[in-house]
Amino acid sequence: AIKTTTGLFEGANYQATGCYRPEYDCLMRSYTGYDNGKLVQFCRPCAEEMIVKAYQTVSPIDSSLPAPGTVTVALHEHREFRVKPLAVPTIAVSWIVDGVAAPGAVSPTFALPDLAAGNHTLAAIVRDTTSAVRKMTYVLADTARWTVRVDAITSLARSGSGMVGGFEYSGRRLSLDLEQPGRVTIRRMNALGRTGRALAASESRPAGKAAWAVPAGGILSVTVTPAEGGGPVFHKILGPSPSR
Repeated sequence: AIKTTTGLFEGANYQATGCYRPEYDCLMRSYTGYDNGKLVQFCRPCAEEMIVKAYQTVSPIDSSLPAPGTVTVALHEHREFRVKPLAVPTIAVSWIVDGVAAPGAVSPTFALPDLAAGNHTLAAIVRDTTSAVRKMTYVLADTARWTVRVDAITSLARSGSGMVGGFEYSGRRLSLDLEQPGRVTIRRMNALGRTGRALAASESRPAGKAAWAVPAGGILSVTVTPAEGGGPVFHKILGPSPSR
């Protein structure tokens, strides 16, 4: 048992007496790396010191995508963020959105949740959870940080293929070129990205041109679903300037 105890053992620094080592044996003390045929490892104090020194030089985050900084996304856009941790078995990842840990988000890849328009904070914390380090554990972690700017006016086509061939919004008039019959829902939005009164609620329209007169200067949420049902196949957030 004494060989697995951390304490004071006389004989160190090439001296038989007057100097002390923290454990009975260690690779730092063994000339051959073996003790009676058994491989000698680094003792726990030596291993702890080497790990701490390594993380004082190298970050546990090898790379981040996109690069940390300010990132602009569209409303309802589930942009993917990722970090590449060091290839260490005891590495753990957590994601923090607006100061709150995202439940279950422990993967190096993180899909942005729905966020209101405006600025938000996102952080990925990468930490080596090794039990070999008892003190200075703060050096085992690093954080990648982003400011996420959610823009309510940025257009975002979630799918749209084969449903809407083109569209135009002049600030007073919205027109859609429907490539097949569909149900159209148009809602006004405020600057924070919250939807309000419906200007058209699940209106059924045939294929072809469809147009609506809308209040001037508003932000619109436009959703088109197939006439026979199913999930949204076209969704855009439109600002008051002409768009196609």
